[in-house]
Amino acid sequence: MEKINEKTKQFLAQDKSLLIFWSKYFISENEASFFIQNCFKRLLTRRMVLRVKWYVDIANEMPKVQDSRPALQVVFLVALAENIARRKHTKKQADALGSQKLVLEFFSYIQDSDKKEFEKKFKRALVSIKHHRLLISSVVKILYQVRNNAVHGEEYWDFSLVDKKRHTEADKPYWSLITNGWLGTRKRKRRVTLDIKLTYENLRDIFIRTAIQNIKSEF
Repeated sequence: MEKINEKTKQFLAQDKSLLIFWSKYFISENEASFFIQNCFKRLLTRRMVLRVKWYVDIANEMPKVQDSRPALQVVFLVALAENIARRKHTKKQADALGSQKLVLEFFSYIQDSDKKEFEKKFKRALVSIKHHRLLISSVVKILYQVRNNAVHGEEYWDFSLVDKKRHTEADKPYWSLITNGWLGTRKRKRRVTLDIKLTYENLRDIFIRTAIQNIKSEF
């Protein structure tokens, strides 16, 4: 155990970016370091903790490729979720489940506080009817379809998230962003109007916190 901890300390000394990245999601740097040390005890969780950072780093950089297109960032956040869930299964088991079910399984570890954030900031808007809350499974399916549309070349511009640099009134209680998503089966999808208060940063952090819970389940 002491050898493992020493190796982890050496690794963190060489790559300080890992500790900086994870410290944002823990009460203190020491707690983040302890989490990383636990992850490094097994090859599975070591790969998980490194892969989360890798996917998020790419997602964060996507505005340099195409600004104001959060669908391209969602591609890598959904890939993160699928990858983390996939590593808990054999290849045969994961292939049998399929990518959407793997992403849904990833979100079975979502914390209650993040469920409430989705309920508050990611709603379905219905004309002349009170806004309806979406089930977490529906939110995940919408995000998964955003990913599919972007990856398979259908479109990557129809879905939006709040950008506080562009949406200057985003902090006002009466303001929200109207955008579009898709729900339904593969053969019968329907466009749904969404009422969004969620920023990319909000969404990214929900994915990361949920990844932490997935990883901890393997300790």
